[in-house]
Parts: sequence; C-alpha cells; structure tokens
Amino acid sequence: MDGYCCHHHDKKTYEGWGLVEGVGKRAFVSPDDPRHPNNAGNQRERPPPGRAA
Repeated sequence: MDGYCCHHHDKKTYEGWGLVEGVGKRAFVSPDDPRHPNNAGNQRERPPPGRAA
C-alpha cells in the first residue's frame, strides 16, 4: 500500500492521478499520461507502429 501526503492524496482521489506500476520509487502521473495504470493496458494491446492488426 502506498502512502500519500495530503496534496498527492487529493490529486489521486479527486483528479485521477496515479503511480506508474511497479515497485520502489515511481512516477506520479496525470490521467492522460500513457504510463498511467488505467492507460497501460490499452498501450500493451495496440500493435506496434507500422504493423497491421
């Protein structure tokens, strides 16, 4: 479980920010960042650029 200061807790709870998946020190990113946990699955499902699906 990750602990947040009040400022970062509010960003996570009310604005949708989140920690990049992993362990240890990680980036705290906005919801539109491709590394955001809600976006990470979508990125892995896309075929690499230049290849047909």
